[in-house]
Amino acid sequence: MMKKQYLAAAMVSLMMAMPLSGCAGQTASESAATEESEPETINGEASFGPVEDTEKEEAPVEEAETEEAPQIEEDPAEAPPEEAEQDVQDQIVGLPVYKSPESGSIEEAITLWLWKEMGFETPNHEGGVNIPAYVIVKTETTEDDFTKVYGDFWVYEYSLDGTNFVCESGGSYPGVFYLRQNENGYEASSFEMAEDGSGYMESVEAICGDNEELKKAFLESTDASNPKCINARIGFIRWYANANGLKIDTYQDFGWDPVSLAETVPEPEEAPEEAGEE
Repeated sequence: MMKKQYLAAAMVSLMMAMPLSGCAGQTASESAATEESEPETINGEASFGPVEDTEKEEAPVEEAETEEAPQIEEDPAEAPPEEAEQDVQDQIVGLPVYKSPESGSIEEAITLWLWKEMGFETPNHEGGVNIPAYVIVKTETTEDDFTKVYGDFWVYEYSLDGTNFVCESGGSYPGVFYLRQNENGYEASSFEMAEDGSGYMESVEAICGDNEELKKAFLESTDASNPKCINARIGFIRWYANANGLKIDTYQDFGWDPVSLAETVPEPEEAPEEAGEE
């Protein structure tokens, strides 16, 4: 009995010591390794790596081709000149600065003084221009060789809309200029301007003295609706347009109809500039 037990135990030990056989006589571990090492077959061809890894490696090539496409279509070298040319076409060209028709004249001397001393050389509106419209009622020479010029020295600012000169602003500057003559012509020394407000009439009387005719003509020159004032505007604008090669047919104040430059307005028989002559 004891021998049978020992024999059974020895057989069990022998069986445990023997390796377990797998597929085709391989061990379980060898069978698993064989399965992992066997290549997969795709469309009859062996593949030794995962198919997904191969597809991921090719993807960046397709993305690179997509990024290069816009560089081929765009030509950056030609773009800046076209944009610059368009910018030049869109720029608003300002009107030429007003210049007096005659160098060394009374009109130029007055204009230079107003432009410098009162700042009319630079217009308030971009693209605009300041143009005078002087209504001179009397000129006389004093004993100390001053030339006195009486009148209202209007200055208007215009902008050009088609062929219409649109008045943006304007001012009346009545008074008397004191001019000197030198080898270059007239030069303004000073300007005595009439006061505003309650002191206006008193200052006009001081400028004109006892000469009632001069005072009457002086006051008329300050009325913008006076034919002499209108004709002065027409004359100065005509000169400016012709001198600068501009086509200007009318001028227009805010709230009023355009005024044609083709014809001047009839003036009274008595010319204001002759008033007060002795």
